[in-house]
Amino acid sequence: MKAQSEELFVCFHVNGRSIGEKEQSFTIRSEKREERREREQYRSSMLQCIFLLSDSGEVMLEKQLTGHRVDRSICAWFWDQADSLKSLPVIASPTHYLFQIVRDGITFLACTQVEMPPLMAIEFLCRVADVLSDYLGGLNEDLVKDNFIIVYEADY
Repeated sequence: MKAQSEELFVCFHVNGRSIGEKEQSFTIRSEKREERREREQYRSSMLQCIFLLSDSGEVMLEKQLTGHRVDRSICAWFWDQADSLKSLPVIASPTHYLFQIVRDGITFLACTQVEMPPLMAIEFLCRVADVLSDYLGGLNEDLVKDNFIIVYEADY
C-alpha cells in the first residue's frame, strides 16, 4: 500500500510543491499550447512543394507537401530565368524561395514562402535524388515516367 501512495504523491508534486487539480490541468494545457506552437513553427519552416522538371522544362511530377498549394506558374518563372540562374542552388523569386539541384538531366525544384535553412532544403533534395536513383537503378526522364507511382510515393 505504501508504494501506491508514493505514486500518488509523485503525480501531484511539481517542482517540489503540491498542486491542486485546477493548477495541474492549467499546467497540462499550457504545455500542450507550447507544443502546438512549436509544431506550427516547424511546419512554417518546411518546404511547401517539390517539382521534378525535365530538360525541356516539362513538369514530370508535382508533390504538394503542405496544405498551402503552390501554383505551377512558379516553374514557368523558374524556367524563364533558368539561363541566368541555373548554377544557383537557392533563388528568391518574387513570391517564393526556390531550391534546386540537377541530377542526370532532372531538376529537383523545391519551394517555400518562408525563410528556412538553405542547406536543409538542398540536403533533402539530394537525399530524395539519391533514394530514387538507388531504387530505380538510375535516374532519367523515362525511368521517372515509367515508375511514376513509385516516384510520387517516395518523394515525401
